[in-house]
Order: sequence, then structure tokens, then C-alpha cells
Amino acid sequence: AIAVPLDLIKVRMQGDGRLVAAGRLIQPRYSGLMDAFAKIKADEGIIGFYKGAGPAIQRAALVNLGELVTYDSAKNAFVVSAHLSTAPRSLSFPPLAACCSAGRITHYANRRT
Repeated sequence: AIAVPLDLIKVRMQGDGRLVAAGRLIQPRYSGLMDAFAKIKADEGIIGFYKGAGPAIQRAALVNLGELVTYDSAKNAFVVSAHLSTAPRSLSFPPLAACCSAGRITHYANRRT
């Protein structure tokens, strides 16, 4: 519930930065996080913080799905390739599998098409 308003503010502030750089806006609409909260609440009300909530929630769901799938796949690949089937030895692989899945997700999330 708190992530969507913060994501909205982040996206608007990033957009303002691009518009200022392109010369389409003289100065950003918001001077900071608290200024953005105050202006959005005053101009649009509480519901204004949840504009675009659908795409933000879909993106979060897809990222979580990708992390779960790659984490399990990476962990299973390490366990199988190292021929480790006993629990004590395989317990050292979750951090390594998590690093690999996070790196993979970050790589694909930041690719420019």
C-alpha cells in the first residue's frame, strides 16, 4: 500500500528531470519527497497517490515471479551440477542462487530495447 504512492512520486520526479533536460519544462514540479506528497495531496487528494497503481502492481508481480523462478532454477542447477543432495551441503547454495537470480533479473530489467 505504501509502495504505490512512493513509486508514483519517483516516476513523476524522474519525468520532470527528463522534461527539464529536454527544455520542455522550466523547473521540476516538486523540490523533494515531502513537497511532492503535499502538492499531490492538495491537488488530487489521497486517491491521486494511487494513479497508475495497476501497472505498478503488475510490474511488481512479474518481478517477483521472475525472481522466484530464477532463484529455484539456479539453486537446483547448483545442487545437481555439484552432485549435492544432502541438506547440510545444499544449505550453502541459497545465497549463491539468490545472487545469480538477482543479477539475471537486474540484467533483463535494465536492457534497452
